Amino acid sequence: TGAPAKGWLPGFEAQSARATVNAGAKAEAWAERLWSAGIRSVLLEPAALENAADLKAFLSFYEKFLDALAARPENGLREERLEAFLEGGPTRVPGIDILSELAYGPEGEVFTSEYALRSVPSLKLGFAGRMRYRDIAAQPAARACLAATHADNQPLCSGCAYQAFCTIAPSKSLAKQGSVWGRMPESLSCALHMGILDLAFARLSKEKGPFATRWDALR
Repeated sequence: TGAPAKGWLPGFEAQSARATVNAGAKAEAWAERLWSAGIRSVLLEPAALENAADLKAFLSFYEKFLDALAARPENGLREERLEAFLEGGPTRVPGIDILSELAYGPEGEVFTSEYALRSVPSLKLGFAGRMRYRDIAAQPAARACLAATHADNQPLCSGCAYQAFCTIAPSKSLAKQGSVWGRMPESLSCALHMGILDLAFARLSKEKGPFATRWDALR
């Protein structure tokens, strides 16, 4: 909960990391340790997201982590969600099934995302070596995920103020709520995403550094 132990971080020159954060984690310590390891971008996720307390704890950590990055911009560390929005919009955010990533299992299985590989066996698309990239479009799992990522297809999302920035992964909706469409008023993934966007937009409107400059250019 403090920060990754010194011996835990990779000794090779990794440039990016995906980190799961426990409740009570110290954001400043995490930022310091990631800087010292030479990490340049990190995707932060809560280790648990089962209730409102988990949600509140992670958003508190995330806000303090952004504060730590803003306080020392010379270190060059970026949080990948924010970076993806600035670089190319929501389809660049890591973790969205099909649109932003595919994942491969140890036996060559192809899944719609890394999360699907870990948690949703039904979203397997086939096997590398037995299918071509163009074959993905014919897979029912791929079609379902692509349809579910378009908020205009989801009545509960069509009028949402966050729609243009929505990155709720269908695989997470399926794992947590039993459908790739999800039930957004009850979705903690949706609440987490909106909370992150609130923090990001509030910071970007105040910053004078490179993040703010790039955000202004996109508006």
